[in-house]
Amino acid sequence: LILEKEGKVGVFSTVNYNWQLAPKYDHIIYNSQIGLYQAEREGKTGFVHPYGSETIPVEFDYVRAHSSFIILKKDGKMGLFNLQGAPLFPVEYDTLSIALWSQNPGQVPLVRTLKNGVFKLRYANGISIPIDENTQDLESIGASHIAVQRSPKGVRPVVFKAGRLVALHPQWVDSVVAVSHASLIYRKGKHYGFYRLNKDALNAKAELLPARFDTIIYNFRNN
Repeated sequence: LILEKEGKVGVFSTVNYNWQLAPKYDHIIYNSQIGLYQAEREGKTGFVHPYGSETIPVEFDYVRAHSSFIILKKDGKMGLFNLQGAPLFPVEYDTLSIALWSQNPGQVPLVRTLKNGVFKLRYANGISIPIDENTQDLESIGASHIAVQRSPKGVRPVVFKAGRLVALHPQWVDSVVAVSHASLIYRKGKHYGFYRLNKDALNAKAELLPARFDTIIYNFRNN
């Protein structure tokens, strides 16, 4: 039970009739997705284990929990911790967000960071995505293992497998029109082209139809 005592709230156990979490917080709410209590105290927030320890110290300006990770912000800087409170990305980035979630629960996602004006896409284990220096973003376009890298040059498809980069499209195009788990249609200028993903890679041999067609009518049901 979440109870209040002398203006502070805590968690009281009805099994042993004792405080499970001491009443020292201004607000508490249980997050069933990660099995922790989000607590607030004097304008700061964090996550507390049901048996008292502060997994994420109640000293942050902002916290947001996902299924396996927590994004934090303190003094204008952001970071990413796991559910045990260990930093995967230290709290030192100007911005931090999840670019692509892994297909496997608990696996490190691809993270988009900005620090001192430098934009990066990388995993917590240090693996980086080799991106053009002007890349602005990376976003999912529906298929579970295909994303789009976006920059002032245009866009180009990126292929992932099990949360890891497999291949980059060899050229920048204007847009990706349609995509399935094994094929994609793109537009460059006024014309359209077609790629079939060969062994989860984009390469010259996979381009079945170069960008020289005015119209492509597609049906991906049998891919």
